[in-house]
Amino acid sequence: MRLGRNIEAQLWLLAAAFAVTRTARSPAEGILGMEFDDETGEELLKALMPSDNSILTDLEKLAELPDTTIVLIGEKHAHASRKEPLVVYQTGNSEEDLPECREKSEVCSKVDLYGDPWVERQCRCPSARACSRSLHADDGHTIVDKTRQYKLCEPVKRLPICRYFKDVTWTIAPGAGPNNSTVQKMHCRCRPGSVAYLVKRQYYVLPDGNPAFVYSFACSPQSRMRCQPKEPCRLFTVHKRPSSQLEEVNASPLCQCSKGHRCPRRHTEPGSLPSSYYGDGLGVKVYSGHCVPARHSNEPVYTLVK
Repeated sequence: MRLGRNIEAQLWLLAAAFAVTRTARSPAEGILGMEFDDETGEELLKALMPSDNSILTDLEKLAELPDTTIVLIGEKHAHASRKEPLVVYQTGNSEEDLPECREKSEVCSKVDLYGDPWVERQCRCPSARACSRSLHADDGHTIVDKTRQYKLCEPVKRLPICRYFKDVTWTIAPGAGPNNSTVQKMHCRCRPGSVAYLVKRQYYVLPDGNPAFVYSFACSPQSRMRCQPKEPCRLFTVHKRPSSQLEEVNASPLCQCSKGHRCPRRHTEPGSLPSSYYGDGLGVKVYSGHCVPARHSNEPVYTLVK
């Protein structure tokens, strides 16, 4: 199974999600009061939507439950918080197996902070320079996208600021690098508080004759659109990496919950539901996050001490 195919499946699902958020509402037609210009987007959203009102009843019951947080404190827990993140390699098993970054704007490392932090090394910086493995975004070499950090060999301040909807902030080319590796290049920086979305897919042919695509992303302000009843507020695409326990999760906001409700931040939280849609048999599963009652600040918090 090609790694590039797995990435393409996740990118396709992201494209469908952002097509939904950028489509005008229509009260009379379409699912969620939206219109679609292809059958695939319609099929995807049908899989995300519950078929009856049972989900609304279940979510309303959450408001009646005590809102309790349990925090475990002990030497073992404290030690785990200082544990070094797992490091994996896009190709091979060591730094020597990685290709050299061919351009200054190429991503040399990807840091995933969705769950337990882990780092994927993409390529080696030229002239024996080190690629930052810091989990912090203030090292001067980091572009932040939701729960991910992209590290560059060069300082990111040299990149210009992107214009909304017009400039391409980065491109991803699965299979374009040595040994079928993925090449990601940064072109400009999104403004703080904005989100990146898939804006274009361009076809090209690899040197070995196989077809491939380059995916281009642009910047957008965060959506202020209010969620409608039964409408998902966030879309999660979860891909389990082959021969590994690691999961790559993309969390894409779709709309804002009404006052007194919140949207799940992770696909394992209350309000997140698995859908019946899978990404072309490539191990990509979709979860839809639905608005649930927000926390009550006056509820007790219990701490269990070792």
